[in-house]
Amino acid sequence: MSTARKLAVLLASAVLGFAGGQAAFLATTGPSSPKPDSPLLAYGHCGEALPPNDTTSFTVAISAPGPVGHPVPNRAIELRTDGAIAWAHLETSRDVLDRLWFDWSYERAPDSEPRWRQCGAQPITAGASTPGVRVADDAGRARWFRACAQVPPHHRGPRISGTFCTDWVSPAGGT
Repeated sequence: MSTARKLAVLLASAVLGFAGGQAAFLATTGPSSPKPDSPLLAYGHCGEALPPNDTTSFTVAISAPGPVGHPVPNRAIELRTDGAIAWAHLETSRDVLDRLWFDWSYERAPDSEPRWRQCGAQPITAGASTPGVRVADDAGRARWFRACAQVPPHHRGPRISGTFCTDWVSPAGGT
Protein backbone atom coordinates (compact mmCIF):
# COMPACT_ATOMS: atom_id res chain seq x y z
CA MET A 1 0.00 0.00 0.00
CA SER A 2 1.42 3.39 -0.99
CA THR A 3 2.15 6.11 1.57
CA ALA A 4 -0.52 8.37 0.08
CA ARG A 5 -3.12 5.61 0.34
CA LYS A 6 -2.14 4.83 3.97
CA LEU A 7 -2.43 8.53 4.78
CA ALA A 8 -5.87 8.71 3.15
CA VAL A 9 -7.08 5.66 5.13
CA LEU A 10 -5.70 7.11 8.36
CA LEU A 11 -7.35 10.48 7.70
CA ALA A 12 -10.70 8.85 6.86
CA SER A 13 -10.53 6.76 10.05
CA ALA A 14 -9.84 9.87 12.14
CA VAL A 15 -12.75 11.76 10.56
CA LEU A 16 -15.15 8.86 11.15
CA GLY A 17 -13.96 8.48 14.75
CA PHE A 18 -14.45 12.19 15.43
CA ALA A 19 -17.92 12.16 13.86
CA GLY A 20 -18.94 9.13 15.94
CA GLY A 21 -17.69 10.80 19.12
CA GLN A 22 -19.62 13.97 18.31
CA ALA A 23 -22.80 11.98 17.66
CA ALA A 24 -22.45 10.18 21.02
CA PHE A 25 -21.84 13.51 22.80
CA LEU A 26 -24.88 15.16 21.20
CA ALA A 27 -27.06 12.15 22.02
CA THR A 28 -26.37 12.63 25.74
CA THR A 29 -26.20 16.44 25.93
CA GLY A 30 -28.30 17.55 22.97
CA PRO A 31 -31.63 19.38 22.81
CA SER A 32 -33.62 16.77 24.75
CA SER A 33 -31.51 17.12 27.91
CA PRO A 34 -32.20 19.91 30.42
CA LYS A 35 -29.31 21.68 32.15
CA PRO A 36 -27.79 19.45 34.89
CA ASP A 37 -28.97 21.79 37.69
CA SER A 38 -32.54 22.08 36.37
CA PRO A 39 -35.39 20.96 38.67
CA LEU A 40 -36.94 19.50 35.50
CA LEU A 41 -34.63 16.52 35.93
CA ALA A 42 -36.60 15.36 38.97
CA TYR A 43 -39.66 14.70 36.78
CA GLY A 44 -40.64 12.78 33.67
CA HIS A 45 -41.98 14.55 30.60
CA CYS A 46 -45.51 14.65 32.01
CA GLY A 47 -44.42 15.64 35.53
CA GLU A 48 -46.72 13.96 38.01
CA ALA A 49 -49.05 12.81 35.18
CA LEU A 50 -52.22 13.40 37.18
CA PRO A 51 -55.70 12.81 35.73
CA PRO A 52 -57.24 16.11 34.55
CA ASN A 53 -60.39 17.35 36.22
CA ASP A 54 -62.58 18.08 33.17
CA THR A 55 -65.83 17.16 34.90
CA THR A 56 -65.93 19.64 37.79
CA SER A 57 -64.77 23.19 38.32
CA PHE A 58 -61.84 24.28 36.16
CA THR A 59 -60.68 27.55 34.68
CA VAL A 60 -59.43 28.18 31.16
CA ALA A 61 -56.17 29.97 31.92
CA ILE A 62 -55.58 30.78 28.25
CA SER A 63 -56.77 29.57 24.85
CA ALA A 64 -55.64 29.92 21.24
CA PRO A 65 -57.49 29.41 17.94
CA GLY A 66 -55.90 27.50 15.10
CA PRO A 67 -54.56 26.50 12.78
CA VAL A 68 -52.55 29.69 12.32
CA GLY A 69 -53.21 31.38 9.00
CA HIS A 70 -56.13 29.13 8.11
CA PRO A 71 -58.99 31.12 6.54
CA VAL A 72 -61.31 29.79 9.25
CA PRO A 73 -59.47 28.86 12.48
CA ASN A 74 -61.84 26.05 13.43
CA ARG A 75 -60.02 24.59 16.42
CA ALA A 76 -59.30 25.80 19.94
CA ILE A 77 -56.54 24.63 22.28
CA GLU A 78 -56.92 25.51 25.96
CA LEU A 79 -54.69 25.45 28.99
CA ARG A 80 -56.95 24.47 31.88
CA THR A 81 -56.38 24.50 35.63
CA ASP A 82 -58.35 23.51 38.70
CA GLY A 83 -56.01 25.52 40.95
CA ALA A 84 -53.78 22.55 41.77
CA ILE A 85 -52.92 21.08 38.36
CA ALA A 86 -52.75 22.31 34.76
CA TRP A 87 -53.39 20.40 31.53
CA ALA A 88 -54.00 20.96 27.82
CA HIS A 89 -57.43 20.39 26.32
CA LEU A 90 -58.34 20.48 22.63
CA GLU A 91 -61.78 22.03 23.00
CA THR A 92 -62.62 21.89 19.30
CA SER A 93 -61.35 19.14 17.01
CA ARG A 94 -62.36 18.44 13.45
CA ASP A 95 -60.27 15.38 12.56
CA VAL A 96 -59.17 12.12 14.22
CA LEU A 97 -55.61 13.03 13.17
CA ASP A 98 -55.53 16.19 15.36
CA ARG A 99 -52.88 16.04 18.10
CA LEU A 100 -52.39 17.91 21.37
CA TRP A 101 -49.73 18.33 24.04
CA PHE A 102 -48.46 20.81 26.53
CA ASP A 103 -45.08 22.14 27.52
CA TRP A 104 -44.04 23.04 31.06
CA SER A 105 -41.04 24.76 32.58
CA TYR A 106 -39.74 26.67 35.58
CA GLU A 107 -39.06 29.68 33.35
CA ARG A 108 -41.49 32.29 32.03
CA ALA A 109 -40.61 31.93 28.35
CA PRO A 110 -37.91 29.34 27.76
CA ASP A 111 -36.17 29.96 24.46
CA SER A 112 -35.11 26.42 23.62
CA GLU A 113 -36.45 22.92 24.23
CA PRO A 114 -33.91 21.73 26.81
CA ARG A 115 -35.40 24.28 29.19
CA TRP A 116 -38.88 22.72 29.17
CA ARG A 117 -40.56 19.33 29.15
CA GLN A 118 -43.15 18.33 26.57
CA CYS A 119 -46.05 16.18 27.73
CA GLY A 120 -47.40 14.41 24.66
CA ALA A 121 -48.04 14.69 21.76
CA GLN A 122 -51.07 12.49 21.74
CA PRO A 123 -53.65 11.94 19.03
CA ILE A 124 -57.14 13.23 19.77
CA THR A 125 -58.30 9.60 19.64
CA ALA A 126 -56.42 9.09 22.96
CA GLY A 127 -58.52 11.84 24.55
CA ALA A 128 -59.09 15.58 24.31
CA SER A 129 -57.03 16.27 27.47
CA THR A 130 -53.41 15.56 28.37
CA PRO A 131 -52.29 14.32 31.77
CA GLY A 132 -52.04 17.08 34.37
CA VAL A 133 -48.98 18.54 36.07
CA ARG A 134 -49.09 20.33 39.43
CA VAL A 135 -48.88 24.13 39.09
CA ALA A 136 -46.13 24.22 41.77
CA ASP A 137 -43.71 21.50 42.86
CA ASP A 138 -43.06 20.19 46.39
CA ALA A 139 -40.57 23.02 47.00
CA GLY A 140 -43.26 25.59 46.11
CA ARG A 141 -41.64 26.61 42.82
CA ALA A 142 -44.24 27.85 40.35
CA ARG A 143 -44.35 26.23 36.93
CA TRP A 144 -45.13 27.77 33.55
CA PHE A 145 -47.27 26.06 30.91
CA ARG A 146 -48.45 26.36 27.32
CA ALA A 147 -50.92 24.19 25.44
CA CYS A 148 -50.32 23.20 21.80
CA ALA A 149 -52.13 21.38 19.02
CA GLN A 150 -51.33 20.24 15.50
CA VAL A 151 -53.70 19.59 12.63
CA PRO A 152 -53.14 17.07 9.82
CA PRO A 153 -51.70 18.30 6.48
CA HIS A 154 -55.07 18.53 4.72
CA HIS A 155 -56.31 21.06 7.35
CA ARG A 156 -53.24 23.32 7.50
CA GLY A 157 -53.03 26.94 6.45
CA PRO A 158 -49.80 28.58 5.33
CA ARG A 159 -47.91 27.34 8.41
CA ILE A 160 -46.49 24.07 7.12
CA SER A 161 -46.27 22.43 10.55
CA GLY A 162 -49.97 23.02 11.34
CA THR A 163 -48.97 23.72 14.96
CA PHE A 164 -50.51 26.40 17.16
CA CYS A 165 -49.92 27.14 20.86
CA THR A 166 -51.07 29.39 23.66
CA ASP A 167 -48.65 31.81 25.29
CA TRP A 168 -46.78 30.66 28.40
CA VAL A 169 -48.74 31.24 31.64
CA SER A 170 -48.25 30.38 35.30
CA PRO A 171 -51.50 29.51 37.08
CA ALA A 172 -49.59 29.67 40.39
CA GLY A 173 -48.56 33.27 39.71
CA GLY A 174 -44.88 32.59 38.97
CA THR A 175 -42.55 35.43 38.09
